[in-house]
Parts: sequence; C-alpha cells; structure tokens
Amino acid sequence: LGASFRYSHIESETGSIESDADRITLALLLALTDNFGLNFEYTHSEAEAGSVDTSTDELYLQALLSY
Repeated sequence: LGASFRYSHIESETGSIESDADRITLALLLALTDNFGLNFEYTHSEAEAGSVDTSTDELYLQALLSY
C-alpha cells in the first residue's frame, strides 16, 4: 500500500488577462500480488482566467503489471 499527494499552482499572464490554476491529486497504490498492482487517482483542479472560473474532477484507475 502506498499513497501520494501532489499540489501545483500556476500563475500566468497573457496580455492583460491574468490566470491562476490550482491542482490537487491524491493517489493510492495497491499491490495485489508481487507482479500486479492497481493505482487509484483522484484529481481536483480549479482555474480562473479573467472573470471565468472553472472546476474539474478526474478519476483514474490504472493496472500495473511487472514481469
């Protein structure tokens, strides 16, 4: 069992438009056998560009096979 937490913040300026973005990710890694594991990952991101705000949620499932 393993876990990972990531946070990123991005600020940019294009002409007169300023934008900010925040992204938070939580990942859980499960080893089911010596050669097979699963990675569950949840990401929430928010962005603001000028007067427009957006929010996104993402969920990933990844199977990992090693030999």
